Amino acid sequence: MAAPRRLRLLVQALGRSVKVAVAKYAWSGRERFGLVRVLDDVLVLHAMRWTDEIRDPAIVDPPTADVTDDEIDGALALTDRLTRDDLTGDDLLGTCTEALQQIIEAQKGAIVIERDRNRGIRLA
Repeated sequence: MAAPRRLRLLVQALGRSVKVAVAKYAWSGRERFGLVRVLDDVLVLHAMRWTDEIRDPAIVDPPTADVTDDEIDGALALTDRLTRDDLTGDDLLGTCTEALQQIIEAQKGAIVIERDRNRGIRLA
């Protein structure tokens, strides 16, 4: 049976049951265990941790602080004001890919690259 067929069979079988599969896999040079389940017709791997990988939550637990209902309302108002429904626009475009493409083109054509401390890399 071909690999795609086996995977499809696993997705269908796990999708019809309430069970999960235990998987052994290698990640970053270590053997790991995980749970495999089906979510929206896709296999999802949930990594399990070894005992030595789990930290005491008290190490990262921030100190407790009391906040008032007015402070919470203010925080909610701020998030409402800063929330956007539209995630398009020039202000949301990254420039790293474009800058890297310019560097690649410059290397191809022997264009001089100047580095400006305030504005980053530009082509001369």
